[in-house]
Amino acid sequence: MTASPGRVPPTPDTVVFRILGPLQVTGHDGPVRIPPGRQEVILAALLLEANRVVSTDYLVDLIWDDEPPDTARTQVQICVSRLRKVFTTARIAAAITTRPPGYVLKTEGDQVDAALFARRVADARASARSGGLTEAVELLCAAAELWQGDCLSGVSSDTLRSKALQLDEERLTAAETRIELELALGRHHQLVGEIQQLVRVHPLRERLRGQLMLALHRSGRQAEALESYRVGRDLLVEELGLEPGGELRALESAILAGKVPPAAGPGGRGADRAERDGAHGAVRAGAGTGPGRGAATAAPARADARSGTGPDPVGDRRPGGDAHPAGGVEAADGADPAAPAAGVRDSDGSGRHGAVADGRDRARPAPPEGASYREEIPRQLPADTSDFVGDEAQIGRIEQTLLGAGGRRAVGLAVIVGKPGTGKSTLATHIAHRLGDGGFPDGQLYCDLRGTGSPATSAEVLGRFLRALGIPGPVIPESQDERAEMYRTLMASRRVLVVLDDAASEAQIRPLLPGSRDCAVLVTSRVRLTGLPGAHRVELDIMGTEHALELLVRVIGADRVQRELVAAEALIRTVGGLPLALRIVAARLAARPHWSLASMVHRLSNERHRLDELTHGEMTMRASLSLTHDGLAAADRRLLRLLSLAKGPTLPGWLAGALLDDDRPFPSDLLEPLVDVQMLDVVGVESTGGFRYRFHEIIRVFAREQLAAHDEPAAQSAALGRMLGGWMSLAEQAHRRIYGGDFTVLHGGAARWEPPAACVDELLVDPLEWLDSEHTNLVQAVEHAAEAGMDELCWDLATTLTTLFEGRGYFDDWERTHQLALEAVRAAGNTRGTAALLGSLGVLYLGRSQQAESRTALNTALGLFQELDDRRGLALCHRDLALLERMRGNEDHALTLYDRALRDFDRVGDVVGRAIVLTQSAQIWMVRGQAPAAQDRLDEALGIYRSVGYTGGQARTLRRAGQLLQSQGEHERAVRTFSEVLELCRDTGDVIGEGYLLRDLGHANAEVGRGEAARGFYAQALSVREQIMDQGGAALVRLDLARLLMASGGAGERSRSRELLESAVRAFRDRRMEPELVEAERLLDSGLLPARPLIAVPSQVRAPVSGAVVASVLGSAVGSAGSPVVGSDAVHAPVTESAAGV
Repeated sequence: MTASPGRVPPTPDTVVFRILGPLQVTGHDGPVRIPPGRQEVILAALLLEANRVVSTDYLVDLIWDDEPPDTARTQVQICVSRLRKVFTTARIAAAITTRPPGYVLKTEGDQVDAALFARRVADARASARSGGLTEAVELLCAAAELWQGDCLSGVSSDTLRSKALQLDEERLTAAETRIELELALGRHHQLVGEIQQLVRVHPLRERLRGQLMLALHRSGRQAEALESYRVGRDLLVEELGLEPGGELRALESAILAGKVPPAAGPGGRGADRAERDGAHGAVRAGAGTGPGRGAATAAPARADARSGTGPDPVGDRRPGGDAHPAGGVEAADGADPAAPAAGVRDSDGSGRHGAVADGRDRARPAPPEGASYREEIPRQLPADTSDFVGDEAQIGRIEQTLLGAGGRRAVGLAVIVGKPGTGKSTLATHIAHRLGDGGFPDGQLYCDLRGTGSPATSAEVLGRFLRALGIPGPVIPESQDERAEMYRTLMASRRVLVVLDDAASEAQIRPLLPGSRDCAVLVTSRVRLTGLPGAHRVELDIMGTEHALELLVRVIGADRVQRELVAAEALIRTVGGLPLALRIVAARLAARPHWSLASMVHRLSNERHRLDELTHGEMTMRASLSLTHDGLAAADRRLLRLLSLAKGPTLPGWLAGALLDDDRPFPSDLLEPLVDVQMLDVVGVESTGGFRYRFHEIIRVFAREQLAAHDEPAAQSAALGRMLGGWMSLAEQAHRRIYGGDFTVLHGGAARWEPPAACVDELLVDPLEWLDSEHTNLVQAVEHAAEAGMDELCWDLATTLTTLFEGRGYFDDWERTHQLALEAVRAAGNTRGTAALLGSLGVLYLGRSQQAESRTALNTALGLFQELDDRRGLALCHRDLALLERMRGNEDHALTLYDRALRDFDRVGDVVGRAIVLTQSAQIWMVRGQAPAAQDRLDEALGIYRSVGYTGGQARTLRRAGQLLQSQGEHERAVRTFSEVLELCRDTGDVIGEGYLLRDLGHANAEVGRGEAARGFYAQALSVREQIMDQGGAALVRLDLARLLMASGGAGERSRSRELLESAVRAFRDRRMEPELVEAERLLDSGLLPARPLIAVPSQVRAPVSGAVVASVLGSAVGSAGSPVVGSDAVHAPVTESAAGV
């Protein structure tokens, strides 16, 4: 931005990342915390190279120097994934994308303070070169104010700090440049103190010392100026063995000889030479011996340097008004907008070329030789809309751009973009009428450029505009370049508003831009047109409810809207707030006053006929969409149609590759042409860095209509199969990455579509996090497969997703997807699919304490697997039935079933399945007091988990080892073990596991008499359980805490314990947790002191099963970033310690 005289431009709200000082990030709702350490270092490295690729190897070296662990690259991936999640949560419009050989942080404009600093410094130098010294000083002061300390201070990386010194040096150089300019403006008195401070910090910088000498000399302090030289010379000789440079010696000689020229001062002669020749004629930017000592530190800009002491000494003496700025809108074909066209002279024959801003007494250019024309004032605007509704603040900003509020140096240019039907043309026409002759007395030119379908040529439009301006047809040149020259010449002496409606590209627009700053151009387009420098861009979106209701009121009347307010809001939702669709609906209702708004909602509810309903006279939604659709390339039209097959609320980029069977490494590139014309919206960035896309619902309906009309059913089915096969492939690979292989799961033979390997690696950095982020799409993929009769893929995807359903507590989705899939496989006679689904449902029922239903489902599945001789299926059923028997107290039968499961898992090579059985059966030996047998099983399980890299299994096994130690009285060792696993949970963001371990630590500390410590752990555990809405688990912690408080014996503690028990009783009763309910009621009724806190392993094992039992069966707590490593969420079922994490 350009500062007005005496005013420093404020730091814009667009700054998101600050590195000019401590690393700071600002999100939508305020400051965002970046964890210190690896994430902070990686973000700092990416910001220093914003919009450039930073290699993974470089990031590894930054963090670990010369000794990176084997998992270094994976850990970098996890850190990047977490940063992406932070960006998404904080709604930060910047993306970390994967680009070989590493990552790139994509930022725009002034999102990084260093980029804003560089822009302000560059703008200042440009102003100085053109003579605007005061403006240059203001910009440099604004640049200095961005600094809050040394670059990246506090970031723990010597390599990065070394790199950051480059920015520190640029800061100091900018300060020197500003001082030089202020010396040229005669501000030497005010500068002395600041320069002295800088010289003290940087005593070897000759440029600064020369500036100090000059300021002192011009302030009448010649002796001090010479003393400063002598001190500097002594330092250079003593420390570097060098004499001062020639420029500094020359300045000393000039002072001694009294030949230093005086400062130009405000408006004085020579100020315009300051940047070119140096303020004192000797010291120039870059002179000296380098940064010297402490060069990374520069004093902040002085407050008194922000304002000038008079008018710009040069800026007001430019002939013909302001020059065309480098950053403004270029004239057509690069022509100088200030230059007259060949053969055209001013009407007085002088050849002068200028314009008067108010439009009076202008010098008109003469017509080409041999021609004449009459001066015309064009009035080409279409009719305005009387019932227009819009955002007044937005309109005001566009009008300011067009009118040139605050002064400008180039043609005012505003671009209104948006998807079809958002009211771009209506808004532009309305604004143009509002400005009218008052703003543009020489007329308004308008042209419909016809979009991308059959766009008007620039030469064609120029011909029309020249005729409108009074040039006879025979005189209009043939070539586009000559037409553009004549057009600019005519517009140079006028104040005209040009409205270019439905533009197709920047190339179409550039020849139509006047060169005069007194004119303005308002463009509408479905394409974003980002290649127009200096344009004020406005993106129209759907109407908010308030404006939409206002439009309905204006068209059909307040009474009808008020009578059916609920229906009016439903109507707005049905058309997705799209202004054109809403206006059509309102017009139809106005034409039929006997129609109710509710009846209109009903008519629009049928998707097949919705576009038929959105037609009224010449207004038709289908036609508006067709204009954009028809302008797309054939391949892009096909992709648009196929994307309508997807049912999810948002779409990932890889889907485009699946639908087109295109295996390019970055399939989201296929979607960019649709985004460019706003037929598809980018609605966010995934935690993995990829973009998310969304259809407007009416555009989706249009695309489905086109799909039915142009694509054969077989082609649609093939594309659908690839899309669903892609979901299946990714879910399958996510499971493998969680477990270390295809363990504890059954798969079918449905065809997969494999996304590119690079795409998979980026998506599945954190596999459970990816499953969770795509939760809705994955569930809808199961439903879609069931609807399409793809029974094999349907059951396979549903059962594979139990990793997600269990890990995040989506138990309703678990049941719904399995029931849908069960209908599909039974209808198809798919025996194996039926068995797999029943086995998985048996586990779900067990977690809900529905033991009868669980037994029926598991036994039926077992029988089907026996018919099929499916050993993996048999192993899973035996394991799950063993858990059921264990929970019912039939330990001997449970051990028999566990042995069968072990044999079957061994036969199919499922080592993780074996480890889960060992961990579960170890609890029986713990209950029986046979610690060595239990320990042997836990040790073997731990070894297996480590061999396959299954972190979640390791964590749960270590937790069981801690409970075994506790049962043997080894409480201190148990505390250490629990603490180790708790840290693992916290490192990986596993809030669920953290809750289990905090309760374990409460038990262990209570056992050794550390009551205060136990109370603290219980309080933390309760907070975690409430945070994840696990009411059953929270009730158990309240019971623990109540016991502890009752043991203390104080009246206050007993009162608090009663409150806790009453709350626990309600939760136990709601969740049918009978043993816990009996215990809590007994304590509540008697008020007796319990013998000991609830920690004994037998009571844990025999307690009723909960939703977390699922973790013990599937072992799906994983330990990757943000994923459970110990237990599982249990929102819909009681959580008991028997189930927690195996």
